[in-house]
Amino acid sequence: MQSELETGVIFGALKELEGRQEKAKEIASRVGEIIGYASPYTESQAGAKSSEVKVLVEVDKYVSQKRLLAQPGAILAAVDIATLDVISLKVTEVHRADFYSILGLREEFAPYSMVGDTKGLLTRPRLFAEPLLAFRFDENGGRLLEGRAANYVIEPRSPVVLPKPEYLEALLGIRGEVVLGALTIGEEPVISEQGRAARVLIPFDDLFYHTFIVGTTGSGKTTFVKNLIKSLLNLNRGVALVCIDENGDYVQTIFDPRWELEDPIAEKERMLASQLYGSIGGLPEINILVPVSEHFVKEASITTLGDLAEKYYEYYLKKLHMQAEGSSKVNYKILIDKVGYPVIALEVTSSGGKKENRGIRIIPYALNFETSKYKIAVMYPYFSARAREAFSNLINIFTDTDQFNEFKNSIIKKYMRLRSEKEEESALKSTDIPTLKRVTKLKDLVENLREIERDYHLKELCARHAKMFRQTLENIIYGLNNLNRMGIFDVEIGGVVVNEPEVEEFVKENSITVLDLRPLSAIEEPLARGARRILTLRLLDRLLGWKMMKEFEKTPPTIVLVDEAHRFFPRTAEAEEKDYVEYVSGALERVARLGRVRGLGLILSTHSPKDVHGVVLNLCNNKVIFRLEPSLTEELGLPRELRDFVSKASDRVGVVTSHALRLHYATFKTPPPVLGHFKMRG
Repeated sequence: MQSELETGVIFGALKELEGRQEKAKEIASRVGEIIGYASPYTESQAGAKSSEVKVLVEVDKYVSQKRLLAQPGAILAAVDIATLDVISLKVTEVHRADFYSILGLREEFAPYSMVGDTKGLLTRPRLFAEPLLAFRFDENGGRLLEGRAANYVIEPRSPVVLPKPEYLEALLGIRGEVVLGALTIGEEPVISEQGRAARVLIPFDDLFYHTFIVGTTGSGKTTFVKNLIKSLLNLNRGVALVCIDENGDYVQTIFDPRWELEDPIAEKERMLASQLYGSIGGLPEINILVPVSEHFVKEASITTLGDLAEKYYEYYLKKLHMQAEGSSKVNYKILIDKVGYPVIALEVTSSGGKKENRGIRIIPYALNFETSKYKIAVMYPYFSARAREAFSNLINIFTDTDQFNEFKNSIIKKYMRLRSEKEEESALKSTDIPTLKRVTKLKDLVENLREIERDYHLKELCARHAKMFRQTLENIIYGLNNLNRMGIFDVEIGGVVVNEPEVEEFVKENSITVLDLRPLSAIEEPLARGARRILTLRLLDRLLGWKMMKEFEKTPPTIVLVDEAHRFFPRTAEAEEKDYVEYVSGALERVARLGRVRGLGLILSTHSPKDVHGVVLNLCNNKVIFRLEPSLTEELGLPRELRDFVSKASDRVGVVTSHALRLHYATFKTPPPVLGHFKMRG
């Protein structure tokens, strides 16, 4: 028989457990809605092989909250009776059985059909869940404290809740300031009765570990990026955004968005967007870097910077403006800012008479030979490695007075010697000594090289003076000819040469600058593709160089978005572009690694991970994945259940993986764009 002491201990322990159970229910009710309990009928487990708890869910809670409960990946929380810790749980399996199946009744032996008998559904669903993180509950502040790995067993009968959105972020170890979207269970955003959405966040500083965005066309990449831009500008952290834009998508951010959604869906999405990003509407001002080529200047008859702004509006903004504002009255005028750049001042008058003013600052962008001649080898990514190494020697021959005179004297001596040789006499009688000149423009250099290229002996002589092989010289001549044909060097508007703007002119706190590559379509293909790549790489190189030069000064944290990244950083290319692929991967790695510690971050967006160079995946610690074919998800490192999820995901629903997330990944939904975003019609 048990002694009175033993009986007292048992009853004392029972009373203690009863008190803790009540306390656990009290905490659980504050953290969320109690939907069930850890099953008393099976063992909870914690060990090296597996950690698991079975949850019995109340039928009424299951029916009302099924979308948030009845799927693998759903997030719950248990309050452990013994420790009173709040433990986050991830549902791994859902078991649902009708009462008749539990009895083992077979349909062929039933005397009548029981399909319509709903009483059989009163059995409690069973959820198998994996413990994630354990937190102490601060009763005074109502906060979760000291998240740590949940490496102990959860007591049977512990209450289990569907967490409130405000606790869900902490339960998943989500922290930060940058809003990526609404946290979802499956595709369903978690929103409280008061309309508060749980969010997926990452710390601002982690954006400088670079971000890769991938998803099939129409899956929501551009919408996500525009909402991310709004989130970053909302932070008031002085961020400067630079967008490399081939399609004009980010020029649209100056306008209000137009959603083609019907109520009540539109109202629900509007509430979600406002909750996550605040006001919905276009930006008050943006900078546009407009690449001006000789072809564009000639085609558009541009003679002044005012002309440039007028033509840019006419070619790229007018139709967009009219469509964006719908029935509103649209006016614009060209102003000149204090440093001499034209500004397109937009005035929009709504049907109710309300006026809004927005500004688009036009900054012309072209390359100048005199200021960047020694950078051409870095700018032109199609040179061979040997050509890049020896390029400065060639430049010195035609720009340094002493070397230029020495080379001309060598040519004269070479011709005199050849004239004295009988076997060359007939060939030389019809050939005059070429006229060469010191160069100040790319066009001059190309003309000199054309003269030299016509004569085998001169080509050999030039190669020897430049300390390179003849084949290397030929590679350089071919490249410089292409550069000259692009017409992006030494461009004049009204007799004034257009220079590259100083970085400080467009990288400013809380600003967005768009390098709009569309004006380069005035160049014939494939030269236009080369021009787009050259200006993009040049801009990246200048931003990094500026950051390094200002390393000990305060500069705005800068994030560069490269849309359609596979066009600039391809995985493979045709034979003639092998030098490009090799060079550009090294250039990207340099920008990413050196920029990381200097406040220069990259966001690279594309439609398939197989199209971009492998260095992109290696350099980007944050990955945002929208709908993809299952075969394309393997190299992204997603667990199997998430591969299945993204292969079927709806538009604007995706997965983010990041070292900044305590559990490494989260599913989210971004609302329709809060900045201008629409397809052009007719």
